[in-house]
Amino acid sequence: MGFCYHLSMLKYYEYKIIPSEEDKLVLDAVLKICCWLYNHLVDYVNESWSLRHKFISMYEMCKYVTQLKKFRPMLKLVYSQVLQNVAVQVDITRKNSRSKDGLINHIDYHDFNSLTFLQYPNGIKFSQDDSFLKFSKIGNIPIEIKKIPPNINRCIIKRVDANRWLAVLGCNIDPSTDNWIGPNGWVGIDLGIRSFITLSNGQQIKKPFPSKNAKWIRKQALNILKSFDFIVIENIDVLKKVSIHDKEWIRFYNILGHHARLHQKSIIQVNPAWTSQYCSRCFKKNKQRNFNIVYTCRFCNLEIDRDVNAARNILALGRKKFCTQ
Repeated sequence: MGFCYHLSMLKYYEYKIIPSEEDKLVLDAVLKICCWLYNHLVDYVNESWSLRHKFISMYEMCKYVTQLKKFRPMLKLVYSQVLQNVAVQVDITRKNSRSKDGLINHIDYHDFNSLTFLQYPNGIKFSQDDSFLKFSKIGNIPIEIKKIPPNINRCIIKRVDANRWLAVLGCNIDPSTDNWIGPNGWVGIDLGIRSFITLSNGQQIKKPFPSKNAKWIRKQALNILKSFDFIVIENIDVLKKVSIHDKEWIRFYNILGHHARLHQKSIIQVNPAWTSQYCSRCFKKNKQRNFNIVYTCRFCNLEIDRDVNAARNILALGRKKFCTQ
């Protein structure tokens, strides 16, 4: 059992777009068509499961959408990548569904609020003066932007309400250089034996004296929330099943989760399995003995504290989970 990493992650930037009344009518029409397609694919998937007890794959759905255009001319009014992404959304919904009968539900038009162009600049590009975004089969829409971010990968048109629309630009970033650690960025947390917790930036926090547990744990949790916006931690359900379970860690998790909601910070839980065995630099597996304090990679010659290596792997898993949600 292992895991894979994205060496390139996505960072999203939101910009206000100002569609005209005519543009809004076009956008609403495209959203209605995509919502219809979404519900049609839901029926297609549910029928396959009910009759043959077989799930339709995303590839099969995309192929079906292409064939459906011949019988539903309205689909030709929407850019093909946007239609394909509707199939992706249905596939994600199916995989995340907790329904006991395996079926997924329709979505209301008012809850379908985004159109995704996946392969920039195909289907979308900026005007020469960067004041407009040109969307294929939609038109030119003014955008409020001072500087175009680098390495744009995709663009999402998002309807916030009837009068507010956003263009969300997803840009490729290298997590090893772009805000990998540091204030207001990301941090991974490993629960260790030698220290209470270890952060992916190399900071190790030793266990407190028993008489100071409650106040000390609260202080550590709040310090982390002040320094970081995205905090990746080990899944608490997994933690409860392993032998290193400690009530101080559970208390730390509870405080972290409670105050994260109050301060609008993101807590991302991941399965920590194998994070101590994979190299956080070259991502190859190296079996380590339990008593080893230093992690040594035989492939890239990295030598690093074992807990720091695990914390960075936890961080990488959290970034991957965040970008694929």
